[in-house]
Amino acid sequence: MTWGEKLEKLLNTRRDGWTYEVVNTGVRGYNSFQLLVLHSMYLKNLEYDLLVLYLNANDMTANGEYGPFTYRELFEAKTGGRWNEVEKVMGVGRSSDGATLTARLQNRLDDSTLYRGLTRAIVNWRGKRVFGQGEFKFKRANPIEDYIKNLEGFHDLAEERNAQALFTSEFIYTVIHANKELELEHTMEFINAMRETAARLGVPFCDTYQMLNEYPDPAELVFPWDIVHFNETGTDVLSRKMVECLETNGLLPPRAH
Repeated sequence: MTWGEKLEKLLNTRRDGWTYEVVNTGVRGYNSFQLLVLHSMYLKNLEYDLLVLYLNANDMTANGEYGPFTYRELFEAKTGGRWNEVEKVMGVGRSSDGATLTARLQNRLDDSTLYRGLTRAIVNWRGKRVFGQGEFKFKRANPIEDYIKNLEGFHDLAEERNAQALFTSEFIYTVIHANKELELEHTMEFINAMRETAARLGVPFCDTYQMLNEYPDPAELVFPWDIVHFNETGTDVLSRKMVECLETNGLLPPRAH
């Protein structure tokens, strides 16, 4: 059972006169920009009273990826009729499964680490030619400025529905990493950006990252091979912390006595 399902169950045991339904719209591997596009384009008819954002980890991962375009720039080029600008740098995309033998071999090459490294060097060279710059620099795929814009976008979507937004930081177990201090600094950069954006927009914020790291042994909350995906204990703890967070911020009616 996911923490969202457990949260729904806990909310409905409050007997406060409301019936609660928790809809999980998260997608494995998605960062905030991809989720924002999902909500804006495909879930625009979804009605809700409260939008809970629980994210950070995939945004930080994408922040460590580099390319000639950010996620946002690629999307805007695709939807704005400027995809030819991308093709000038990146070339033609992967071929379909029914493609020729040559195209299928190309797809196999695309999966090679060595080939991807060479491609990056070639893209860098081609980028200089296309844009005429002295040095074509790769960008972070998900810069923190875009992350902040994504949070603002979710706030706007909630406002359009006369709904409340709640920003919550994602739990990441960092102790197992050798370079813990550097990772912690990177983690806090995103969490602080979320905290500051929430304050500026007047959105409640819950630091669930901090709450769960105060658990007696945070390693017990996730699978041994993982740092973000909860086991049964983790989903129990997070769902209860979410109820506390909602109550603390006055987002739930009083409990029945």
